Amino acid sequence: MPQISRKSTLLALLSQFSYLLMPTLAVAQGYGGAGGYGGGASGEGNSAAHWNPQLMRPANYTSYNDTPVFSKEAAHQMTYSGTAEVRVVPEEIRLVMAVTSEGASGSECRQLSQEKITAVKQAWAKLGIAEQEIVVDFISVLPRYEWLAQENGARGSYIQQLAGYRLQENLHISVANEEAAMQAIYAAMNVGVSDVVTFDYWSSQLGAQLKVARQQALKAAQEKAELLLTAFDKPPALINVSEESGTFFPHQLYTTYENILEQDGHDRGNNTAWIKAYRPKMTFLDGLKSQSDVRPAKALLTPEIIVVSTVTLTYNSPAADQE
Repeated sequence: MPQISRKSTLLALLSQFSYLLMPTLAVAQGYGGAGGYGGGASGEGNSAAHWNPQLMRPANYTSYNDTPVFSKEAAHQMTYSGTAEVRVVPEEIRLVMAVTSEGASGSECRQLSQEKITAVKQAWAKLGIAEQEIVVDFISVLPRYEWLAQENGARGSYIQQLAGYRLQENLHISVANEEAAMQAIYAAMNVGVSDVVTFDYWSSQLGAQLKVARQQALKAAQEKAELLLTAFDKPPALINVSEESGTFFPHQLYTTYENILEQDGHDRGNNTAWIKAYRPKMTFLDGLKSQSDVRPAKALLTPEIIVVSTVTLTYNSPAADQE
């Protein structure tokens, strides 16, 4: 993911090592390399998250910020919305790494897996991560097959036969920041475990910051209504208040695209295969796309959780009293 500050180093490193470590080592978008937790930036032209409360409304909901002023409903109601965006610095990162092993039998897989897990625990212990803080999550043990050539008269064939088993177990730890997460990843890599399954960001302040976002959105809506309703001799009556909120985690705030400039004019009529060079996709922290009335003063440079709220005030239109 990001490539600007030290706090973003983990994200950037994971993207750059994706061709070596599969899945990527990107912090915010490190969900199995493609978004196994609901989608980091992974698809071609995949863009960052958008906040559009209208998409969350029921089909019969009518907003007069979105419909022509000459519509019939505009004679009855007027709506004024305020949107506030609040950023929350993560307090905790959950790191999940996969330990896999292959063997001729399930018991052999288990022995190899235990050796790897023990090595990772010992490496993490040197970082101050106690064994009781590490959660081992059994995922699966699956048979592994391979194709073997068989003679069948004049015609040969290939038959699948059992070749062994593959065991996967995940290690979960919680660390305070990205620097600690990077140290844990490097320590695991040094003992042969490099599969990063996912990163989760969390903060105990999400509930409190959601209230802040609502308050700011309400204030923005009130200020907008107060200004615009001065056009009337008599202020109309407030008849309804509605609110919609959302929380966006770092893996939802990245954009991925292909950066390509090339000439393609080869003659392909000679049955020769033309194989293009590998082109890693460009990924960057794009942030939340929203038309916010209240937003942070500084640019988004490091992975943060974004809480956004929209408050809509509905007033009775003076025109309704004249019908």
